[in-house]
Amino acid sequence: MDLEQRIARLEAIEAIKQLKAVYAEVCDQNYDPVKMYPLFCADAIWEEPTLFGRFEGREAICEFFAGVSAPISWALHYTDAPLIKVADDLKTATGTWYIFMPFTSEGVATWLMATYSDRYRSEDGTWKFAHVSVAFEQLTPFTDGWVKTPLGAA
Repeated sequence: MDLEQRIARLEAIEAIKQLKAVYAEVCDQNYDPVKMYPLFCADAIWEEPTLFGRFEGREAICEFFAGVSAPISWALHYTDAPLIKVADDLKTATGTWYIFMPFTSEGVATWLMATYSDRYRSEDGTWKFAHVSVAFEQLTPFTDGWVKTPLGAA
């Protein structure tokens, strides 16, 4: 691999990291489906089999995100430890991430620990999600957390 290819691979990895960061930011801003829309390929899949299910196509994914903000009144997505592999053609890639997410659902403070297994595709020079798969590792209430004692109330 020559220097130009190596730089292109590093640029792709950084663009994918930025894509994931924007995704987390949009999730943390009440899962705005309008902002979520350009992050996904038209034929993308988003799935989490434990609670949410599988959504095929950008339209279905955005409909899901439009509804998920009703029970989840607050969330903060911490994504970490990306392992991103860019294909030699520099048009597709895969990635895995850990996620730690404190959130409030229907008034209950909850901890979520999970892993993401993603596939990405570059479309017109922009990296997008082709497939997002979430696997919950832990989902547990935090009984006396930020709901009973919000920031600044102590």
